[in-house]
Amino acid sequence: MTLSCSIIPPPSGACCDDGACLGTKSEVDCQSQNGTWFPAVSCPSFACPISPPPNDLCADCIRVETGVEYHGRTRAATGTDITIGCVSNDRFDVWNCWTADCTGRVSITTCGSSFDTSLAVYDQCGGTRLACNDDGCPPFQSKVTLDVTEGTTYTIRVAGYNSTVGDYTLKVEECKNACCLPTGVCGHATPSVCEASPIFGTTLGPGSLCGVCSGGPNNGRKCVDALDCAGSFCAYDLHD
Repeated sequence: MTLSCSIIPPPSGACCDDGACLGTKSEVDCQSQNGTWFPAVSCPSFACPISPPPNDLCADCIRVETGVEYHGRTRAATGTDITIGCVSNDRFDVWNCWTADCTGRVSITTCGSSFDTSLAVYDQCGGTRLACNDDGCPPFQSKVTLDVTEGTTYTIRVAGYNSTVGDYTLKVEECKNACCLPTGVCGHATPSVCEASPIFGTTLGPGSLCGVCSGGPNNGRKCVDALDCAGSFCAYDLHD
């Protein structure tokens, strides 16, 4: 009598990689592709789970550099590290951090993101909120402007209006300082922009800010000090 042994194939299952199904495979094959194996289910009918973003918690904030776009996602964010929200029900948040390489006025944006973002800046995890914005970058992305000090680290929170999620683009722009035009008008610009054509202005130095005249004949005009306001008060509260 001749006996033949049949080969029993290994159990199969869905092989997932952060929300994407790599196919229905054996556990060994799935591990060889650095996937996560789910037995007794198959693709495409099985919905692969998505792991939280790597910067889901404030303590795990991902550092960004001045002028360099960072691309991330809020999909699958847990919202477990939530602070006081910036806009309505923006609970699913992620975190970045930036150490200022300048002293002056800086803008941070989520322009180009795929969803209706909210954006907030804090002095530390769980600390004081320094800035907050919903739709400062039309139509539905965000922009905050705040005064920063070189060497200080700022914590940046990105979330979505009414719990929306998606892919986001974060950018910290170069510092701007007070720029005096030849006409005497004050504005905010980087030194390279202020002093070049067609402005030909004078940069007043790190941390210098324009204000706005409060009262008097020059009411509403940008100013550096009271002399620009014909003696009335120069209020340093203009964010542009």
